[in-house]
Amino acid sequence: MLRRTPPKPRWDWADRAVLAALIQLLPRTLRAHRLVTPGTVLRWHRRLITRTWTYPHRTGRPPVSTEIATLIGRLATENTAWG
Repeated sequence: MLRRTPPKPRWDWADRAVLAALIQLLPRTLRAHRLVTPGTVLRWHRRLITRTWTYPHRTGRPPVSTEIATLIGRLATENTAWG
């Protein structure tokens, strides 16, 4: 039987933002031995921005205003032969 290792925990965007902020607080000598590269922090930031600024895909018809709905209802009751 194969032994499987548990999956690595995935970092949330908040964890990445805190880590990126803490990197800036480190002294310059410790920043040379960083845990993540600047490219990784930039990739996290790009992913966060694209997730923030993408708009949801709206499907279906937009809602009808109440005035038009009442007009349609009135026309339907007044003209029963319309079908």
